[in-house]
Amino acid sequence: MMSPKAAFFSVESSRGKKVIAKLMEEFNGFIISDRYAAYNYFESSKRQICWAHLKRDFTKLSEKQEELIALIGKALLECQANLFELWHQYKLENFSRNELIRKLDLFEIK
Repeated sequence: MMSPKAAFFSVESSRGKKVIAKLMEEFNGFIISDRYAAYNYFESSKRQICWAHLKRDFTKLSEKQEELIALIGKALLECQANLFELWHQYKLENFSRNELIRKLDLFEIK
């Protein structure tokens, strides 16, 4: 676990659901994780799949022989790149939080 000011590490014999539930029982924030089933313990609205894992998956799709699947993978990679560029521009203070939210609406799946 971490925040901009602190990091917490715990060495356990497992990373199963029981360990996660005990470690995170009072945690009220968001979690970024891989797709390990034990992380289903968290509400999906409070969980983000790791972007590195997603990028790897999008890349695999983009390299498929089936043209439609490859096009979808390439579109997802482009969307991810655009999203990260938008985030970096916001962090550089090139526009306001309200403008970021407005621009992020373009990424929302309806």
